[in-house]
Amino acid sequence: MLESYEALASRPFATAEALGSGGPIARLMRLCDLVSPPLEDGASAPAVEAAMRSWAQVDPAAQAVMRRVDARRLAQLSALFSAAGLQPAQAADGALRFYAAVIGSEAMQLSCQIEMRRPLRRVAEGILADAGICLGREAPVDGAAPSASSRVG
Repeated sequence: MLESYEALASRPFATAEALGSGGPIARLMRLCDLVSPPLEDGASAPAVEAAMRSWAQVDPAAQAVMRRVDARRLAQLSALFSAAGLQPAQAADGALRFYAAVIGSEAMQLSCQIEMRRPLRRVAEGILADAGICLGREAPVDGAAPSASSRVG
């Protein structure tokens, strides 16, 4: 079971990067969509993530798998933020902020039935803005890429 989880766990993060159409900001917004299951889907992916994180708290083998998955996801996110124009330290910080938002949003989706997509997009936009990268216009929530991006300053 752990091997299956580990094999599948980074798929959305890698898929967003592999879908090369559009620039890195478009891929980041696509990732927000990929990790945000609609509420009507029963939130099975967030439930699996929560169960794995709980298991990792009490089982050394599960903890090792979770550490590898988290490290891989953070590296993929950091690379995506770097490609969007963030400096290495900013990209690493942005990856951690975004990933923490994903984990928190998954927990909130399970307990409060919140929609994840819009909040995750706002977190991503905030990380970019903090680094001086502004979107030409607000990134739509429907999955479309932003029209343009530019560095401020």
